[in-house]
Amino acid sequence: MISFPALSFRSSDKTMAYLPGLGLCLLMLVALLMSAAPAHAQQRAEDTTIEGFDARSQALWNRNWQLAAKNYILFNGEFVCIRGFNERYPSSRGVRVADLMSRDKGKIVRVRNRRGFTVEYRVVLSRPEAEAQAMALPEMAVGQYGYIHSVEVERILSPDAMVVRNVWLIDPQAVKRSQDDERSRLNQEYDWRVANELAEALFVHRNNLQNIQQQAVFSREFVLRGYPTDSLSSGMRWSGPREGELQIALLTVQDIDDNWSADRGKRRMLVAIPVNRLRNGLNHEQFLALLTQRQIKPQDLITVIQDANRSVMRDIEKSLVDAIEARAKPASTEE
Repeated sequence: MISFPALSFRSSDKTMAYLPGLGLCLLMLVALLMSAAPAHAQQRAEDTTIEGFDARSQALWNRNWQLAAKNYILFNGEFVCIRGFNERYPSSRGVRVADLMSRDKGKIVRVRNRRGFTVEYRVVLSRPEAEAQAMALPEMAVGQYGYIHSVEVERILSPDAMVVRNVWLIDPQAVKRSQDDERSRLNQEYDWRVANELAEALFVHRNNLQNIQQQAVFSREFVLRGYPTDSLSSGMRWSGPREGELQIALLTVQDIDDNWSADRGKRRMLVAIPVNRLRNGLNHEQFLALLTQRQIKPQDLITVIQDANRSVMRDIEKSLVDAIEARAKPASTEE
């Protein structure tokens, strides 16, 4: 499995020491930033003004337009909805490693030992198992995101785009080595029946990822954009710029010019990008352009907000995105 190291930060009294002159400079810098803040905030407010809105409508707009805008990105001139993305979670499975581990109460494994007695053992969820469950890409489908171990490079398309295939969610050789090591360790404490059962229980989620990545859908070609390709070549297995950091989002389906296979022409292919490209959403100008494209007026969204405020559920963000997506052109999510 990909290793996702946790970073810790420590401070000591030594790191807090600084020269008086440096401290004075820092105070002056803070004062300068504070004096500039109101003007910056005012500029942002002016940028979001909608012509024809009264004060109440403008206030509703200022409070809520970003709730919708953060659910979209502009990709190759196309507005793409990314409503399934939540940066609190490492994948679209919607669960965090720490939550899985804190909720885990252990799993009871019953094993018949060499004397014929059934013995119970409690297996606690390890961090690698929790990572396999929470962080891996759940599906090869539009709207899904998560970590993968590596891909096989099929074709370089441009300095930042390539056709790839054969997704690994986890390194099978690394899992086998780890499980064999664990089984050998357990064999020193228990008889072979118990050791085998416990070794299987300790690697349930990692072995499950191996089964998933053998599905045909994970072997299909798709386009991966947003990573430099200058050092890559066809046929190599690539695990990202830095190992353990290949977190991708399956963004859309596009027609790609196929000039490398026997069946030349346009091909409908999944397109993936790095997850960090999803974090900014649309700015105000782009959001207004999205509404124009969908033939939606800002006043229409004010009505949606007001209706959502009167609703028992009061989910303004969902209501706004639903209203915008209702005007979207139907698009296939399959190759």
